[in-house]
Amino acid sequence: MYIVTYSIKLENLNNYEIRISPPKEMEELFSRAKRVSERRYQLKYYGNHEIICPEYIFTDCENIIVIPYFLNPGRRYPIQVYIYASSLYSSNTEIGQRDASEATRVAFGLKTFSHSTLCRTFKELEKSFEKSLKDHFGERFEWDKESGFRYNDVISEIEALTNKSENSPDANIEQRHPNVSNHFPTAKDTIDRRCKMTWFLHGFHRYIMKGNVDIIGCKFVKAWYDKHRRLLI
Repeated sequence: MYIVTYSIKLENLNNYEIRISPPKEMEELFSRAKRVSERRYQLKYYGNHEIICPEYIFTDCENIIVIPYFLNPGRRYPIQVYIYASSLYSSNTEIGQRDASEATRVAFGLKTFSHSTLCRTFKELEKSFEKSLKDHFGERFEWDKESGFRYNDVISEIEALTNKSENSPDANIEQRHPNVSNHFPTAKDTIDRRCKMTWFLHGFHRYIMKGNVDIIGCKFVKAWYDKHRRLLI
């Protein structure tokens, strides 16, 4: 299992090797470990980094790996990048995943970030969204008060876009081409999914655009992890 720590900030990654320290409040638990090993993860964020995380091996419980809040084990970029792309795509219904991926590359100065990566991330976030509904994560998230961002506001905006898209050339594609049942999804096809994700992510990319990559990312991930004790993606 993973335990998330906030001992090092994303903006402070100045070296190639970054060693992660365990949370001090859990020292008693880690002292019971049979041994301690290391997990090494590669991270790209304005340079290449190797994140070295301690793994505590226990005989009486599941092993624990301590990771920084911005790390996605097995992924090359910080979690903020993936959330940003999903937020940008979900809240701009007139752009596709390719456009959102390109904008993400520009925003973070990346050489690569494909639309297929965004597609997979979006699906994984949808699973987390379903989890959030069961536990009312969104209702308690303090960004609501700060931004005035409400689910009903999103509904109204999306409904307006839905009505607009009904008059688009792709709106009645199945009626015009009855044999084409698996056409490429249009903006109208994804309205409901985008609406839910926009509410879940609370306009994440809008905060990022203000230059608060580290602060906002930490805040969102911490709120999620403290509530669910599982990784967001």
